[in-house]
Amino acid sequence: GVGFPAIVPDTISVTSTDATGDQLSSTAQRISSTVSDSATDIAAPGEGLVAPVSGNQFGTVDGTSFATSQVTGAVVLLQQIYQSRFGHLPTVAQLDTWLQEGSDPVSDPITHLSIGRLDVLKAAGSIPNPQPQVLTNPTADAQTISNAVAGSIATIAPLPRSTSLSAPN
Repeated sequence: GVGFPAIVPDTISVTSTDATGDQLSSTAQRISSTVSDSATDIAAPGEGLVAPVSGNQFGTVDGTSFATSQVTGAVVLLQQIYQSRFGHLPTVAQLDTWLQEGSDPVSDPITHLSIGRLDVLKAAGSIPNPQPQVLTNPTADAQTISNAVAGSIATIAPLPRSTSLSAPN
């Protein structure tokens, strides 16, 4: 079965690749929903990364947690691109689709499943552009315009001649 938190609706589950990026890391989360498919949505680098460590230093780190932070950053970027184009945030399903469409397959040596590896540039290229709105002027022939103007003029009633305008005393 699928493990928590990957089973929560509208969740993008992440696992890690090895230092080469060609296959899942030995510590990768392997969540299989069926024999031929993976419940894990995307993989990102999770071994041999440089990150802050204790003592105000930097060191090499490994783990799915580091892969997750990269996918989170990619999701925020995709949201910003989409929102700038459409004025609202995309759905989780849209984000998941773009991540999948933009991913490169990596193999899992244990389950022999293929999972997509994060490629932010390709995922961003999957975001659609808004369709231009075509505005057209209503067409009216000269006779229609002439009739409309004549009808407007005919409805204006003249003032009676006995009406005089005077300023108050």
